[in-house]
Amino acid sequence: MKGLVRLVGVSAAPAFFGGLAVGKLAALPPLRRRAAHLGYDVNTYRLIGTAELAGAAGLVVGLRYSRLGDAAGVGLVALLGGACVAHLRAGDGPSKLLPAAAGVLALGAYWTSVRDRAASGGRRAVVRDGVRLGDRGR
Repeated sequence: MKGLVRLVGVSAAPAFFGGLAVGKLAALPPLRRRAAHLGYDVNTYRLIGTAELAGAAGLVVGLRYSRLGDAAGVGLVALLGGACVAHLRAGDGPSKLLPAAAGVLALGAYWTSVRDRAASGGRRAVVRDGVRLGDRGR
């Protein structure tokens, strides 16, 4: 069960940001309207999509190289902050900020899952009463 939770944790953020990126890069009609509403042209919105796609790829590579995943996560948090500012400037209400909140939750699940795995050195830690006793595996 814990493996399934970890799988969901590490895959939610790349899937979330990758999906957003593909929509922006393809310039889908709903995203074209959103770009115009926020005052962006399509090329600028595609540039944001490129940054999201790079961040999603960085999260995937970060499963092997954790510092790269951390850097990608920080970049994606910056993008989310920029999205919040853009929506607030456009006069959007709190409901338009929900995708940014979902992105933060997905990144939190990613970092929690990756850090849990890194703390055990890639192995399953034997823990009793909150004290690490040793490792299984290898």
